[in-house]
Amino acid sequence: MEKGVNFTTPTAKGPDTEGITVDGNGFVYLASECDNSDKGVNYNVILKADPNAQGTSQNAMQQWDLTSSLPSVSANMGIETVEWVSNSNVAGKLFDQNTNKVFDPSNYPNEVADIDSKLGGAMALDYDI
Repeated sequence: MEKGVNFTTPTAKGPDTEGITVDGNGFVYLASECDNSDKGVNYNVILKADPNAQGTSQNAMQQWDLTSSLPSVSANMGIETVEWVSNSNVAGKLFDQNTNKVFDPSNYPNEVADIDSKLGGAMALDYDI
């Protein structure tokens, strides 16, 4: 990935990226708390990017808008970090509010699930990585 890459999304021209992580397949995930082209609006998203894409401008491959899942805060007080955690690290250790049982990744082939981490926030895990 080139130094100084500008990321955009279909709904945000200038995400204010705060956190970054890399998954087991090498894709980059960015946490953004607002859109710099509209700084007064809270906009908490996780963006997926391809580190092998060429050029100095890149549109996110995927995005997850968590704004409505998180408490309402001012535009520059949102998501600050993101972390990729493998299924093997969380299987059987988190409570899955969709099944009312401990988390089993086989229940979510190729999709995203919301898991109650008991940490007072939202946790969205993408199991297709």
